[in-house]
Amino acid sequence: MILITGTPRSGTSLLMQTLDILGIPKTGDEFSKTNIPENNTKGYWELPLEERRNLSSDYKGKCVKLLSEDLFVLNPEYVEKIIFTTRYMGHCSKSFLKCLKANNNPLLPPKRIVAENLINGSYKIACWFMRVNPEIPRIETTFEKMTKDSEKEIKRICEFLDIEFNQKAVENIGS
Repeated sequence: MILITGTPRSGTSLLMQTLDILGIPKTGDEFSKTNIPENNTKGYWELPLEERRNLSSDYKGKCVKLLSEDLFVLNPEYVEKIIFTTRYMGHCSKSFLKCLKANNNPLLPPKRIVAENLINGSYKIACWFMRVNPEIPRIETTFEKMTKDSEKEIKRICEFLDIEFNQKAVENIGS
């Protein structure tokens, strides 16, 4: 599988959309179409919990989007490559704070410090996974690079994945 990971609100959905346009088979499509939360209407391809926790070799060659809590149970033998994305903390936490407010969960109060702690924790877990699995090829990107210099960044990702570049992926980011 091609593992798409990053911190919450860092652009993992944007990456999934981009890779879908580039022709990489994706996962979780039906789940996202039927269960898109109001606070993440552009979120895509998140697998249901039971599927995320039971990934197998059936996902070979497909993009699988996983955030930090799922990396603890992921068998690294199934991971062919990793695309890791981050986002400037101020923008990331502001976006995540909106999600916390919309979720109305008393265990996760909508405070900036809560958002930043969750983002930092997620970042540390992703870095841990990549550190203990150094044999898995990876590329790192940022939301800012994907949105400000889309063509250059998508070409770099295409080269990493050994796939053909498609201008439609750049046009999708601009829309």
